[in-house]
Amino acid sequence: MVPTNTPVPSATPTRSTATPTPSATPTTPVSPTPGPTIAPDLALEFTTLKNGQYLGYVAQRYGVSLDELVQFSGIINPDVVPIGQGLIIPHHTDLATPDEVLLPDSELVYGQGYVDFDLAAFVEEQGGRLSQVSMTGLDGEQWSGADVVERVAARYSVGPRVLLALMEAGSGWVTDPDPQGNAADYPLGHTNGAPGLLPQLEWAANELNHGFYGWLDRGETAIPFEDGTIARGAPGLNPGTVAVQRTMAADTSFSQ
Repeated sequence: MVPTNTPVPSATPTRSTATPTPSATPTTPVSPTPGPTIAPDLALEFTTLKNGQYLGYVAQRYGVSLDELVQFSGIINPDVVPIGQGLIIPHHTDLATPDEVLLPDSELVYGQGYVDFDLAAFVEEQGGRLSQVSMTGLDGEQWSGADVVERVAARYSVGPRVLLALMEAGSGWVTDPDPQGNAADYPLGHTNGAPGLLPQLEWAANELNHGFYGWLDRGETAIPFEDGTIARGAPGLNPGTVAVQRTMAADTSFSQ
């Protein structure tokens, strides 16, 4: 169980089994959001052309053909491509993530579903490391652990319960007062990134938004795993589920 009915995806093994359970908060029923319609053996990834790059370099880096890169990206003249051009990377794969919808989109986006959620009280009640930490903000104010979660949630418009669920899965910080090893320094379990509460939360919020809006707006169906595997998000998943799958996949090897 996780805060207010937000499950952890079965697509990627979790790193903790104990997760907090507050009193139930009504959420909007899940309405399946049609995923992008593409060939079933393709997973599409979105990137942009950076300064100093050229299309051949991008194609080689991602292991795709230049012709497919040009075709899927809708580039008319491959010899004249501006910096910042959006590029669609077509990965050929027969791997897909589970098709179970994990949470409604209203749970991932920081909106009306959180009106009655007292984040500070919930964190304090759980008694984990998160309830003990504090930091000095840019304005000189002292921020509690709950304050940091709240500020990141508000800045990125990401649901704080989802951030807490990922934190508990990654390190146990929500309920464990004394996490050991990497868990002590990496609250989200993202050891490939910077340590510390704020950097870890910002990374997770950014990944969640990438997964959510990539699926919803850009037709991005690729979910990259830590071991380099690229899987396709199962057709019919909603953006919120894809966002959670993508975020957890960053620190997990693919398994069927």
